[in-house]
Amino acid sequence: MRFFRIGTVKGNHGLDGELKLVATTDNIALFDELEYLILGKNHQMIFSSQIEYIEPQNNYMIVKVKDIKDMDSAAKYKGFEVLIPESMLPDEEDDEVYWYKIDGSKVVDECGNEIGVLCDYIESGAADVFRIRKINGGYYLISNNKDHVLSINPEEKIIIVLKEGLVDEDI
Repeated sequence: MRFFRIGTVKGNHGLDGELKLVATTDNIALFDELEYLILGKNHQMIFSSQIEYIEPQNNYMIVKVKDIKDMDSAAKYKGFEVLIPESMLPDEEDDEVYWYKIDGSKVVDECGNEIGVLCDYIESGAADVFRIRKINGGYYLISNNKDHVLSINPEEKIIIVLKEGLVDEDI
């Protein structure tokens, strides 16, 4: 089973084993759907427990689970990822695609010439920036917008870009 991070544990809260979580997703409603809190490292589940309650507090979520009874037990989960299974991911909108579906995709220009492999992205406000590992070493950057990224095919793992939109990372 594949897990995805939606938050991190910032530490314990209070004396009764509550955890203080910070969301790493824009879709805060995912927390309302949780029946179990799954915690892990590197997207691997390490701990799971039934949620007694979860409530927002300032910029955090305070959660109480059945199997953590005191602050010392809660403190050991600081830094853990809050995970959900792939089955809980919301459906993508028409113009959206999950990163895990395109990571490692072959990138070609509008003429079909191979540019490299998609290896990372940078969140930059209006449009994310894709980082492409060149065939001969080094990296290109390209803004993920309709003017530069012409098509994304997650099934075939191919991305077609406008060659003029590529920027050499070494500049």
